[in-house]
Amino acid sequence: LIADNTATGNGGGIYVYNTGSNMTMSWSTVAGNTAAAGPDFFSVGNIYHDVSYSILLSRSGGLMRYVASLYTGSASSATGSCHVYQSGETLFVGGSDITSKYTLAEGSVAADATGVSTGPTEDLNGNTRPVNGVQDYGAFEYQTNRVTGLTKVYNGQEQLLLELGDAVDTTKTIEYSADITDEQAWSETAPLYTNVGTYPIWVRFTTTDGHVETVKVTGEITPAPAPAGLAIHTVFAEYDAEEHFPILEGEEDGDHDFFL
Repeated sequence: LIADNTATGNGGGIYVYNTGSNMTMSWSTVAGNTAAAGPDFFSVGNIYHDVSYSILLSRSGGLMRYVASLYTGSASSATGSCHVYQSGETLFVGGSDITSKYTLAEGSVAADATGVSTGPTEDLNGNTRPVNGVQDYGAFEYQTNRVTGLTKVYNGQEQLLLELGDAVDTTKTIEYSADITDEQAWSETAPLYTNVGTYPIWVRFTTTDGHVETVKVTGEITPAPAPAGLAIHTVFAEYDAEEHFPILEGEEDGDHDFFL
């Protein structure tokens, strides 16, 4: 993981200065760095660099040869299951804790994305990989059986929009936050939601094998279905000099007629 570095010039994460040097990288994540150009990767000259099974964002310079990786910008070649990252796509958990900030969020485009099952058996946090039989891009493997975001229907009451998985040690402290940028926002009380909407929720916990992790899930409350309608209209009988009672014909949901 190469992240959160700052350079006053170019290449905040990686700077290849020698025009005769070739950079080779695999199972790595390079993101969140800052520089004047090529915040995550900058290369002098038209030199080929090889990136495999990795996440590399915000690049400038160099001729990139990607294998089963997530990246931005152009590529000299891209083989295997590659993904060109688009702004706004779900990727990382986020926040300020470097041990969890660049782990994969629920629904991340990097999860189960390499198309291969071989490779390292542990990620940078010591968690087992691969999960679901397919390796993820980058240094971290998305872990299942942690926390799942739930979708519920509006009922006017407060509702819990997450579920803890078997891998969460419920005997240890579990903290929740709706704003991971504010360290004071963490609470041991799970948040409840009432109104229709989509809600990001961060959960910090200890796994049953002793790892402290932070995950991001999304909960949602959808509108309640509209009640079934009842349309009633009057049907008039043709005048025949006989006495008649008015006839009301009703139609329910457009499926059945009935008479009142």
